[in-house]
Amino acid sequence: MKDQKLISIDSLSYHKITDINQENCLELLQNSFDQFVEKMQLVADYQNINNKNKIQTNFFSFNHQPINFGCFNSEIIVQELHRFYHLKPIHNFINDQNRTEFWAQQHNEEELQDKLQNVDQYLTTKIQEDGVFYKYFGNYVFHHYLQDGQNDKGWGCAYRSCMSVISWFRENGYVDKDKVKVPSITEIQKMLIEMGDKEANFMNSSQWIGAFEVSFIIQKLIDIECKIIFLQDGADIRTKLEEFKSHFINEGTPIMFGGDQYAYSILGIDYNEDEGDAKFLILDPHYVGPDNYKNIVDKGGISWKKADLFLPNTFYNFCCPLRNKSLN
Repeated sequence: MKDQKLISIDSLSYHKITDINQENCLELLQNSFDQFVEKMQLVADYQNINNKNKIQTNFFSFNHQPINFGCFNSEIIVQELHRFYHLKPIHNFINDQNRTEFWAQQHNEEELQDKLQNVDQYLTTKIQEDGVFYKYFGNYVFHHYLQDGQNDKGWGCAYRSCMSVISWFRENGYVDKDKVKVPSITEIQKMLIEMGDKEANFMNSSQWIGAFEVSFIIQKLIDIECKIIFLQDGADIRTKLEEFKSHFINEGTPIMFGGDQYAYSILGIDYNEDEGDAKFLILDPHYVGPDNYKNIVDKGGISWKKADLFLPNTFYNFCCPLRNKSLN
């Protein structure tokens, strides 16, 4: 086992307990398992193994917390699933965070799950008729849910958006990459506590952050200012289009924003000034899946959104980092 790359799957956690009964549990687990065939092939390529059954037998096990559903125990179902797929139960993780996605246990995780740059390059650029596309410049890295073995699904979107914005400064030469790393969720929480913005019990919690906290982190790590644009009502988003246009022309940095318990990044706008309307190029940290361009585009990790993304009677804060222009 020392030289093998063991990947684990927790399929049960993809479904609410109320969705599972004794009759459909095995089927749900099988369906979840089948969703990962593409990821398994990546491991096969990495190991120079072409026989998928050999991978299943030698390299895969199920990662689960034994859960008592009343009429049956999940451990029994997982054992049945091992038999169904001819899986050898070579290792059985008990994972405190009950992660819901693949993760690599050993030191070669980065080789299996490299993060991607500029995932918008595979989208159609022109969306609006007679519109003008104003966008970020340079490069960024896409950070999203469940990367780095961290189960932040449901609460970590602003942290991931913060990471993507910080990556922009690293990739475009505004900081020394050796000195300024993209912080982990734990490191972001620690910094906010040290700043006095959060109490000690914020550490290792699943508490959300928003645009203001993201601005504090960016200002501390990159040593720049961030402009906060406040929108009282999402229905009025078109009143901010000129500000967004000016930002992308003069700053060119991604804009992180939060509202209605969600966070995203705006990478650009396709702006029709005559009609006063635009579509928004949205980098979505809620994406869950493998880091390849096709999956990210197909599942909406990057996409064009209409103005109705911004909901009526909901306020939004936009964190607009102001780059150090002396470093141009």
